[in-house]
Amino acid sequence: MTGIGGFSLRVTIVLAALFLAAVLALALGFNFIAVESARTLRETLRSGSDALQRERTVLLVERLKADPVGGARDLAAKLRVHARADTGILHALIYARTPDDNFFELLESVSLNPGFRVQLPESRIVQEEKEMNFLRRALVSAVTDPETRRADGLYWQTVYTPIPVLGKIHVLQLFVSVTGQYGNFAEYTEHSDTARALVAGLAALIALLLAGAGWLLAHNYSILVRGLSSHMDRAAKGDLSISLRPTSDTELASLALSFNTLIGEMRGLKETRDREQATEETGSDTAGSTNGTGESSQDAPARTAGDANRAGISAAPAGETDTAEKPGEPEPNTREQVASPAPEEPHPDPYDEIFKHGVALLKEQRTADAIDIFRALIVMTPSGFGSLFNLGVAYARAREYALSASMFRRSLEVQPDHETARQYLAKVERFGAGEDRHDGHTG
Repeated sequence: MTGIGGFSLRVTIVLAALFLAAVLALALGFNFIAVESARTLRETLRSGSDALQRERTVLLVERLKADPVGGARDLAAKLRVHARADTGILHALIYARTPDDNFFELLESVSLNPGFRVQLPESRIVQEEKEMNFLRRALVSAVTDPETRRADGLYWQTVYTPIPVLGKIHVLQLFVSVTGQYGNFAEYTEHSDTARALVAGLAALIALLLAGAGWLLAHNYSILVRGLSSHMDRAAKGDLSISLRPTSDTELASLALSFNTLIGEMRGLKETRDREQATEETGSDTAGSTNGTGESSQDAPARTAGDANRAGISAAPAGETDTAEKPGEPEPNTREQVASPAPEEPHPDPYDEIFKHGVALLKEQRTADAIDIFRALIVMTPSGFGSLFNLGVAYARAREYALSASMFRRSLEVQPDHETARQYLAKVERFGAGEDRHDGHTG
């Protein structure tokens, strides 16, 4: 079959499947790369931000240490002054240790950005709920909470650092803005998510289009095949007035046109055959009228012999023609001459070559093809003995014993005295009855 662009249908389907697989692979690959890139960027940004905020806090603490601090309140005042040079510091909390190492006292809350609000604990004595325990760790060195938080359009991180006040180690908790870098990262993530959604949507659209095209192709083929099967059944019953309507698909239209051409040729052959038979009958009637005896005494035997000769059936005894070794698998008749040759017909048989081809197919063990040939022949010549006989042989080889027996019975209706056909009928009936008994025991 010729498919799209000269490709066969099978190649077209394979190419479409490969194209769909490539699109899905590209979509999945892009999604994987985008996710991994975002993860790597986030990790890099966080690790770099942690180090940056620690250095930032250490620098501020060094400035505070340069001036003597008289207490927590004095530290808060100096912190406001030094924080002016660094607008990224949003808020500060000052903690002092208590006799219990698990608790800290909140001494001062220093607001450094009016737009940033911190919800303070109800009690000034606090205990950390986090397992990280940043306050206790900050008594030794600066530590950064890796979690980045967001509120009111601001991103921030929390840094804890020790600071000496009147000979005691206090903990300074600083809320440091990271809005710049994380805002850019959020924008990158948003664009990446949009691109991923577009790629996924495009891949889904292509998949739907290919699936729709495949369904449409299968639907068209299904309609054509059902129509072709129905029309073939009608043709087998002798109705040659049928035709398939071509579709918009080039390949399906070509198939429909081929079928219509075949039916047209069969119709033409049948019309030619009918005209020849009418001519023969007219000639016979004229000869009978001339002789004054109606149909000549030699006419019926001659036509019977003619049918036998066309079918390739020998007039020899059944034992000489029946060469089948296996029950239910008779051999096809070949075109041997009958004992008494029939008079030459005035016109050649238009189906002779088709009949010979069917016999050749039987000899080549191409039973299914031979069945198709002889079925077509019995449509065009329902009373043709040779076609009926050989179709019975073909059905027997296909182990369709009921159909085989039906064909042999019809052939005996044409030539009741044909002993070979009678013997074959008995064989296939006997073999078919044996199979029925076997099926009954099996059930």
